[in-house]
Amino acid sequence: LVLGGERVKPDDMDGFFYAPTLITDVKLDMSCFREENFGPVLSLYRFHTDEEALEVANDSEYGLAAYFYTSSMRRSWTVSEGLEYGMVGCNDVA
Repeated sequence: LVLGGERVKPDDMDGFFYAPTLITDVKLDMSCFREENFGPVLSLYRFHTDEEALEVANDSEYGLAAYFYTSSMRRSWTVSEGLEYGMVGCNDVA
């Protein structure tokens, strides 16, 4: 856990709020990686090749949308074509 991870309550608001959270050194079997997070949580997994990234990304029971970032036009096409999702965004926001 690098940042966040706690409940916050703004002074002028009611409800339940969760601080933006960053988790690094994530392993593939961790629930923060395998399950959908409904909150401002980012789990980072380091991959070494595009093929490994595609294998990990496509090994999911979810498949509605995928987003990734790159500075390479060639990589944007190969990764986009390799992702098995209904919608793919490159250098875009959800």
